[in-house]
Amino acid sequence: MNLPADPHAHPSPLGSALHGLKVRAVTARRLLQDALDPRLLRHAQVPQNSWPTVAESRCALWTNDAAGEWRLEAGKVENLRVAARLLDGVCVPARAVFSLWKHLGRPVRRRGFVEGREILQGCVVPSVGGGLCQLSNALYDAASRAGFEVVERHRHSKIVPGSMAEQQRDATVFWPHIDLRFRHRRAFRIEVELSTGALIVRLNSAEAGPAHQAFDGGEATPRARTQRNCLNCAQVDCFRHQQFRTLAAETHAQTAFLLDAYWPEFDEYIARSAGANDIACVPMPARDWGDAPVNARYAWRVEGVKEVHHALALTALRGLHTRALGAQGAARQRAMLDWDRIQAEVMAHHLGPRVTQVVVSQNLLPFLWRAGHLRGRHVEVLMTRDPIVELHRRLEAATRLHPESPTLGDFRAPPELLEAESAALAAAQRIVTPHSALARLFPEKTTLLDWTMPAPSATPLQTTAPRPRPTLMLPASTVGRKGAYELRAALKGFDIRLKILGQELEGRDFWQGYRVERCAADGLEEADLVVLPAHIEHQPRILLAAVAAGIPVIASEACGLARVPGVLEVAAGDVEGLRARLRQSLDHIEADIT
Repeated sequence: MNLPADPHAHPSPLGSALHGLKVRAVTARRLLQDALDPRLLRHAQVPQNSWPTVAESRCALWTNDAAGEWRLEAGKVENLRVAARLLDGVCVPARAVFSLWKHLGRPVRRRGFVEGREILQGCVVPSVGGGLCQLSNALYDAASRAGFEVVERHRHSKIVPGSMAEQQRDATVFWPHIDLRFRHRRAFRIEVELSTGALIVRLNSAEAGPAHQAFDGGEATPRARTQRNCLNCAQVDCFRHQQFRTLAAETHAQTAFLLDAYWPEFDEYIARSAGANDIACVPMPARDWGDAPVNARYAWRVEGVKEVHHALALTALRGLHTRALGAQGAARQRAMLDWDRIQAEVMAHHLGPRVTQVVVSQNLLPFLWRAGHLRGRHVEVLMTRDPIVELHRRLEAATRLHPESPTLGDFRAPPELLEAESAALAAAQRIVTPHSALARLFPEKTTLLDWTMPAPSATPLQTTAPRPRPTLMLPASTVGRKGAYELRAALKGFDIRLKILGQELEGRDFWQGYRVERCAADGLEEADLVVLPAHIEHQPRILLAAVAAGIPVIASEACGLARVPGVLEVAAGDVEGLRARLRQSLDHIEADIT
């Protein structure tokens, strides 16, 4: 692209129109040529393979914080994020030509591209798809270091200080007639990654040949640049000034809160951290209309943020479907994962270029990660359950203890979901949870919140009437993952009355020989002791209510109540340890009763 003869001159409408006509003519010619070229194919994206990395190029993702240019930088990062989803995993056969534009396609808004930085007629102007040259630079740099044959490459006409053009390792692109193309005698695979501070391109090849060649431009702090651009230019009489002045006003980064089921601990955390410029996505409003009662499942206090988005129809359909499937079983678990994926896709539409930080409910995390929406963003995870890999480990351990259980082995998440969540949690900058067992999985980056204790009842829950024997409550269904087998074995020889909240899913005769009664959630009124020796428990709300009511609690470490006074902990699966805790607690209770 040619620069104006006078560096202080500014483009005119006529000059820009003539330039546009030239571009259209060249575009038409190149599209015809490419359509007739049998070498140009779009190669498939494949899962990760074992090929070694032969070259890597890393450069700072955010490179400019000059006044008026932050919005273009944010747009550039968004364009790189979209491009990474299209390129990451592309596998090119031996001697086949890789064409950047063949894989990216035309960078237009309907495909997710936004305004970024483009050099046009000597000015840095906002352009849809602008900033993709940073990706072509990195691809060219890696390909040349790996010894690939570069079929087509064009240098920038204007060298931006601090860029790879200064090192002559750049490759500009402009759809479709200025392309980057290369090939290799062996098959190769492209990896494109965006961390919070860097763009990373890797080329993996089946050839054992050249040693790994790397360029590390680091994750440098953005620096101010002074080149003329349409967002900080003082030439207000230029025809482009009015066109882009509203874009220049959008200079503030945003945090997006992508939320699902309500947790009071997270609500308090968000209330402290959310800003007036941020956005929130919540399935339903806290109040459906007018003065309706608060919707307890989605009672998030997000009224102070700039934008709040809901998905009412989706949430209603999800509720109807999951209720029809019942409370347990593999079919329900698969359906919940499907709905989480759909909800994540809907919420992702609100992640605009200015969103640099995402605070996300854990159930949405793997789907957002797999789709590439979290690339290059600071991620905080509201952790509500064990990671899938840890869930599987716990379930497998419980299954080995109780192979006769019909529930412990009924469902496992697909491997691709496990891999996506593991990668997302590893890349997340912060984990937030009140669950002490979950916090121990990521000790170096977890913010451990206090559990929100329910208000104590106005009247004592425990009845003062004498009872012939203590009443023990299992606040869960009779299911293997809640420690039903351990509790049954540990209770042998104790003269107690057992109340169970929920169904007997391990078999109709599971509690044969025990004094067992079904109860509702308010069964705490008659409980002398609450016991939950669970292998998996993520929301111990009934245990917290028991503690608030002054009822002693025995819980496994998996319940995450290590810092809650009044809770005796026992290891999951430890029958003898549970029996000792029961004897200790029941001795005190029987002494009080008598």
